[in-house]
Amino acid sequence: MNTAPKDMTIGEMLKTEFLKPLALPQYSLAQDIGIPESTLSKIINGHARITTEISIRLGRYFSCAPDYFARLQLGCEIYNHRASVKTAEQEIVPLKIAP
Repeated sequence: MNTAPKDMTIGEMLKTEFLKPLALPQYSLAQDIGIPESTLSKIINGHARITTEISIRLGRYFSCAPDYFARLQLGCEIYNHRASVKTAEQEIVPLKIAP
């Protein structure tokens, strides 16, 4: 049995934190922010990343900062990749700068 936590994606967060609570269909969101529904579907299903332009559009639509969704995506990516670089991260000695 695989007990590893599932990777977080920006699409999953967009769906669970915005679309579902607001009962907002994907096609309506795509239309309202001026992007193809296929693009939004790829983001929701974890097959595409949010571009800077889409982050700005989503931020405007949901009354968030323009970089909110881009930062959220970066946070997901760091969370997902941290375990894979854990050994390297422990082996790296931080640079010490003399006062």
